[in-house]
Amino acid sequence: MCQSLDRQGRIQNTTLMNGVNSLKIDELQPFTDQGQRAFRVQLEMTDGISIQKKFERNFTTRNLP
Repeated sequence: MCQSLDRQGRIQNTTLMNGVNSLKIDELQPFTDQGQRAFRVQLEMTDGISIQKKFERNFTTRNLP
């Protein structure tokens, strides 16, 4: 994470994408009649030599056609 200023001079937090080895987005369940979909997002990071970290998060959408 790093902080920078936006065009109006407000502080904003951003994430650098250095070291991203892979980014996967998979749908977990088929589309339902209520307009909801579920996805799994997996991020794998490395420094190219030794550090390997995996992060995973599940998301559900609302009203997505």
